[in-house]
Amino acid sequence: MLEDLNDLPSKLRRHEITLEKDKGFDKKRERYHSFWQCRIPEENQATLEVYRLIKYDSILAIDEHGDIYNSVPHLYVIWNDKGGPFDPDLAWPRLKVNRIGMGFKTFRPIQKKRISFFPKPIPKISKNEVREYWKEREKKI
Repeated sequence: MLEDLNDLPSKLRRHEITLEKDKGFDKKRERYHSFWQCRIPEENQATLEVYRLIKYDSILAIDEHGDIYNSVPHLYVIWNDKGGPFDPDLAWPRLKVNRIGMGFKTFRPIQKKRISFFPKPIPKISKNEVREYWKEREKKI
């Protein structure tokens, strides 16, 4: 399969991984996640999962070995401007709610009921506040 990669079209989209980019993303994600954990009441917390589809006829090649960053199989697919590697017309969003002792429940979000909730900018949460959050959470379990 690897020898087929030489035949891929020149439009193949490539990604670059740099430590600086990853660190910046991780810090921003950590700030949002800490705020969500520590300041949003548990009954209002949920995560959004979007299930997407890659059509078989969009797969150009499969690299069974992966790369130095991820040693799992990689799919090389046709990239489109609307949905990237995914079929732009097929998406199944779900809100996932986890309550201690109750497990996970999923709901289909309703676009017209969507509200703006988070402050801008997201305030920084101290490491001390995060530690306190986890101490309290352990008591509930």
